[in-house]
Amino acid sequence: MRKTTTETVRLTIDGISISVPKGTLVIEAARLVGVMVPHFCYHPKLKPDANCRMCLVEVERMPKLQTSCSTVATEGMAVRTATTVVHNAHKSVLEFILANHPLDCPVCDQGGKCDLQDFSHQYTATSRFEETKRIFQKEYFSPLIETQMNRCVQCLRCVRYCDEVMDVKALAPIGRGTMTEIKSFGAHPLDCEFCGGCVQICPVGAITSRLSMYEYRPWMLKRADTVCMFCGDGCQITVQTKDQELIEVNSAQGAGRNSGDLCARGFFGFRAASHPSRVTHPLIRRNGVLVQATWEEALVFVAEQTNRLKLAHGPQAFGGLISGRCTNEELYLFQKFMRLTIGTNNLDSSARYGHINGVQAMRSVQGTHRWTVTFEDIVQADVLLLVGTNITETNPITGLKVKEAVKKYDATLLTIEAIQPAVGTISNISNLSQQHVCVAPSQFGAAVLGLLKAIVEDNHVDSTIRQRMPDYVSAVSQAVERLTWDDLALSTGVSRESFVQMAASLAGGRRVVALAGQTLLRSQGGYGICLNLMDLLLLTGRLTAQGCGFAPLAEENNDQGAVEMGAVAALLPGALDLTDQDARAQITRVWKEDLPLAEGATLIEMIDRAQAGIIKGLFVVGENPVGSLPPQTGVKEALGKLDLLVCQELFLTETAALAHVVLPAASAMEKAGTFTNTEGHVQAVRPAINPVGRSAHRRSLPQ
Repeated sequence: MRKTTTETVRLTIDGISISVPKGTLVIEAARLVGVMVPHFCYHPKLKPDANCRMCLVEVERMPKLQTSCSTVATEGMAVRTATTVVHNAHKSVLEFILANHPLDCPVCDQGGKCDLQDFSHQYTATSRFEETKRIFQKEYFSPLIETQMNRCVQCLRCVRYCDEVMDVKALAPIGRGTMTEIKSFGAHPLDCEFCGGCVQICPVGAITSRLSMYEYRPWMLKRADTVCMFCGDGCQITVQTKDQELIEVNSAQGAGRNSGDLCARGFFGFRAASHPSRVTHPLIRRNGVLVQATWEEALVFVAEQTNRLKLAHGPQAFGGLISGRCTNEELYLFQKFMRLTIGTNNLDSSARYGHINGVQAMRSVQGTHRWTVTFEDIVQADVLLLVGTNITETNPITGLKVKEAVKKYDATLLTIEAIQPAVGTISNISNLSQQHVCVAPSQFGAAVLGLLKAIVEDNHVDSTIRQRMPDYVSAVSQAVERLTWDDLALSTGVSRESFVQMAASLAGGRRVVALAGQTLLRSQGGYGICLNLMDLLLLTGRLTAQGCGFAPLAEENNDQGAVEMGAVAALLPGALDLTDQDARAQITRVWKEDLPLAEGATLIEMIDRAQAGIIKGLFVVGENPVGSLPPQTGVKEALGKLDLLVCQELFLTETAALAHVVLPAASAMEKAGTFTNTEGHVQAVRPAINPVGRSAHRRSLPQ
């Protein structure tokens, strides 16, 4: 059950008195006074298991030693962690472990950061037990993960993390006693999400990443704390490098919004930045072929062609497209370049494909362009409504917060998704759902309307809302009255009883959070569906209540920043409306230059204008419309008609291959700046390596 008490208890640890919240474990209380009790199986993310017996301590008035990882601190308790009896107990446990542990520290990837190695130096370096060493065959779990079960100390952290945190259950212990071995299910390779959690949480070298095996010792590495560039969750990561080579990525317990958890892309995807097919030098098209050039040649060429086209056709003959994976600083500079240097509002970014629908809905209803809830509110929610999220794949760390709320605190999970509950070891958020409605993305709107109709008809409308907003309640009631249950059942395949049951659960929650994913945000009518979800929260009195709110999930790592920096046609920096005269005047005062008056074109409109010969030049940064848009949009033919196509990219994408000039870009591993995650936290991006090739003029990192 969720802890709601603020009561404290006082105890002493090695003579030091401390007050801790009621329910705190002794091992956690010891840490608060600077005492590190040795352990293997304990981890703050996992339930107490007490299987390794390494964390034994003396507790006054208890006849036997107690496992501090499973003993709860009580009032007046006196704990001793450094007596002779405790020391000998720790030494004995280590001797049992070392009796079967191979002496391969020189070739073990965990050498230098191994708990067993550290404790052995502290207590004992040998074991009195002499028996035949167990020998397990080395297993390749996958191209990414390798196991060396001879090193396993049987703490079962990996199994428990996979089950309790990830809800995957891909690992299990096989055998008994010293012959226990961690295996995947069945005689087949590991089948899971490859989050890397088992690698990170292993205290020894039993489970290791194959991407960095035999590459380093910890003291050889340089570290940079930065932010993951893959999704909108904004995980803090530590990038470790050796001689400007990316070696590995990990994340520390308690670090960042992810608190040490990562997904497959964050943990294993770091080598994309050093892929050999990176564009490392500027390219200019000469005689129909892209050839290498210097930065000076490329910039002079772009400037001359831009000036020529601007003089001949005016600023509205240009358009700009930028990725939501760029930093806030890059996004701000790009939109300022387009609006002031070029003089056009023809500007778009990947955020407008979906995320802006959620942002505009929040601006319309609650007057803010950011969430009014946090990850902590998701964990503490009583009821969670997920619509079109596929959250385990698109926003894995937000998904872990949802899983924690359900698995650890018994929150009610309601899902309206296009996915079915999965069978096997791949996590699927609908597996945890108490009430799941499976509909196609085109039916999300009808499903939300069915839920709204059930809220109104079953009298779940909050009495305070009825009194304060009678016209609003009346308008919504009349609108849903025109919908018939037969029509809703025909369009969604969902019965009235299912909607009624889900509405009752939603109305019964004290802390309610609704999350909208990219499948919804990118669907036709995504903005209207977001408004209807906020109607649900508003009618039940949960939109502005503490711990409640609406949370659209960003797909790319800085979609939220793209909106806030004004990298979309309809918005200025600060997410101010382009048509708002006060906002325009404010920006004009800051920039000391007038903004272009014409309303800007979106990407699809720019493609149509390029096809018609109206737009002559297009600047594209980090986006690939030829590869991402359907062929029927005619994007390739439209871009082929441009007089000037300038792309700045990491790789030679389908769009960059058509460009007149390709400028190399620095990856998130090579630059400084900030990203804004999906909940609105602005976080620092720090370089881990120098820019690859001529990706930037700056040739080395500051010493």
